[in-house]
Amino acid sequence: MDLRFIKLRVAGSDLLLVEGVDGVGTDDRGVDVHSGPGGDLASLARSVLHRRRGVGALRFVTVARSEKDFRLDVYDREGENRVARFDAALCAARWLLDSGGAGGESLRFKSGEEDILVDILDGSFLGVSAGPLLGLPDRRPLDAELALERRMRIEAKGEAFDALPVALGARGAGIEGVVFFHEGGAGPLKVRLGSRRRNAIPPVAIPTRSVSEGEIGIGTPRDARVDSVSMAAMALGAANLLGRSGDDALVRSGDGALWARRNGAGSLYVAARPAYVFRGEFHIEDADSAVWRNDRSP
Repeated sequence: MDLRFIKLRVAGSDLLLVEGVDGVGTDDRGVDVHSGPGGDLASLARSVLHRRRGVGALRFVTVARSEKDFRLDVYDREGENRVARFDAALCAARWLLDSGGAGGESLRFKSGEEDILVDILDGSFLGVSAGPLLGLPDRRPLDAELALERRMRIEAKGEAFDALPVALGARGAGIEGVVFFHEGGAGPLKVRLGSRRRNAIPPVAIPTRSVSEGEIGIGTPRDARVDSVSMAAMALGAANLLGRSGDDALVRSGDGALWARRNGAGSLYVAARPAYVFRGEFHIEDADSAVWRNDRSP
């Protein structure tokens, strides 16, 4: 089966988007890939997302048209679909607009239990609401006073951090992390978190640094549970509550940037410009092998 795809990136967060809004694709007999076993898409994601044996990316995305909006399915390299979806929605909207598959001032995606509304801001920028910032572990809405109470001071290996555990409050987002504020320095931003409990999944680490007034830097996503939009929203929200940033800022991540804003009600909004990397196709012979080729002039 030959399956066409487009690789896109949002500020260091890369994904593979399957071409075709009316179906994921067909095999040599014209059979839709959805008609196979329930694990087909998960197996496909595991094959093509592998950095060495496949095409390589953080997430695999399929888009299908429904009656009033679009269905968005997102998988990580383990074949799991409980992953961040904001970047995927922005990239899917970018492709639908460019291919003539949609129009208007906004696009609505249904993804699992979540509805994601993407705003068309101009010819290149798209925006999405990430909801308010919540505190962990009780997921109470955070204000400046509560954020200061829950801030943790950490000193380790010659470095000092302020850290704030947070979660995004968008419906169905389920994204939790710890924002770490580096003090000074210009080196790469890296933080790792572990768990003391066996088989427990640690929270996502979000390294953050103030670059200048109105500009902050964050690490690039390395975990498919979180994407650039989520990281930018949590970083800006935490920085604002701790007095390290104003209500809006340019958030740099990897070789790209996003614009984030916290409004008076505490809701976080992020705008970004998805970029095309290349387009190509891969041939799936069985569950364990994939041959792909690409055209780097999308």
